[in-house]
Amino acid sequence: MILFIRLISTFRSHSVCFTPFSQIEKICKVANKPLVVTYTGLIQACLDSGHIENAAEIFNQMKDFCSPNLVTCNIMLKAYVEHGMFEEAKKLFQKMSEDSNRLSRGPDNRGLVVPDIYTFNTMLDACIKEKRWDDLEHVYKKMLHHGFHFNAKRHVRMILDASRAGRVELLETTWKHLDPGEASTSTSSHQRKVLHLS
Repeated sequence: MILFIRLISTFRSHSVCFTPFSQIEKICKVANKPLVVTYTGLIQACLDSGHIENAAEIFNQMKDFCSPNLVTCNIMLKAYVEHGMFEEAKKLFQKMSEDSNRLSRGPDNRGLVVPDIYTFNTMLDACIKEKRWDDLEHVYKKMLHHGFHFNAKRHVRMILDASRAGRVELLETTWKHLDPGEASTSTSSHQRKVLHLS
C-alpha cells in the first residue's frame, strides 16, 4: 500500500501522467489485483495535471483488474462534465443507473456502483449547463425515485429554468414528492410562490 501511495504522490508532485500504463504494469507485478485506491489515485493525478484522456483511459482499463467504486465513478463523472464531455458523463451515469436496477434484483452485488446525491447533482448541473432538458427531466425523476429529496437551495433554480424551457411537469413532479410538512419546512414561502407562479 505504501508503494501505491508513494507512486501517486510522485505523479502529483511532478505532474507526470504520460506513462501511467507502464507504472500500472509494475504495480501488477507486485500485487495480483491493483487496489481501487491505486487506480483512483492515478486517475486523480492525471486530472490534476490536466490529462483527461489519460484519466479516462486508466478508468476504462481499471475495469479489467478491479471494479471502480462510487468515489472513482464520481471523480470521472465530474471530470467529464468539467471538460465538456457530456455524452461520456451521460454514459457513465446510465451505467450507474443500470447497476442500481440490478442491485435490487440480484444477490451478487459485487462491482455494482449505485449513484448517490453527489452523482445526481453533478448530472443535474451538467444538464442545466448544456440545456439538455430531456436528460434533466430523466435524471431528476431518477433522483426522486432513488429516495433523494428536493433541496430548495440546490434544485429550485434548475426546476424554474426547466419550466421556463417548457418542462412544467417537473414542477408537478416536485410538488408530488413533497409531503405537506416537508413542503413548508424545506421551501420558504417566497420559493413556494415562485414555484407555484412559474
